[in-house]
Amino acid sequence: MKQIHQIILFLSIIFSINAKEKKKDPFLQSIISDIVYMSNFTLKLKKESDEKYKHELFRKSDTFQSYYPKDKISSLSHKLDKDGWYTLSTPKDAILALKALKKKSLLVVFDSIYCGYCKVYKDQVLSTKEVNIRLKDMIKVHVDVQSPAGEVFSTLLNSKGGTPRSVFVDSTKDIMETIGGYVPLAIFNKYLNEMGY
Repeated sequence: MKQIHQIILFLSIIFSINAKEKKKDPFLQSIISDIVYMSNFTLKLKKESDEKYKHELFRKSDTFQSYYPKDKISSLSHKLDKDGWYTLSTPKDAILALKALKKKSLLVVFDSIYCGYCKVYKDQVLSTKEVNIRLKDMIKVHVDVQSPAGEVFSTLLNSKGGTPRSVFVDSTKDIMETIGGYVPLAIFNKYLNEMGY
């Protein structure tokens, strides 16, 4: 349970927004309800009669138990690629990303090695020189939904239907923008213009 509470703490910081914004964004409300649901999974196992939920909760609990040992936790600093993107493999990496945030903005892109549009998005948009210049002062993070971190963050994807999904978080840790799915370079640049990048 301690690990789940750490995840909730991380998510509550990263996705901290004021009450008004929460009320008008059903996606964020669903994230919060999913997190609360998962945080109580041991109680739900005793009470829940729905086999589908029981299976999901067992699967999640196995994930939490198998990926939190200290020897499985990797350092974020060793995950930086040539374009300046971090890759979060474990939930602990995500907490390290917060420490690196300081006064910088953050872009988190949820993707998957099995997602064709994710590869196109990375090659034709995210890895372009133009985008990397525009985002040079932003911390850029990939989360593979098949990784241990992705297992934990899957609640962010469920209600919107998959990958890729881009979440822009400002230096005060408020969400500025989310982009669901692949968008071409021109549209991505339009989003950046609207956010002042």
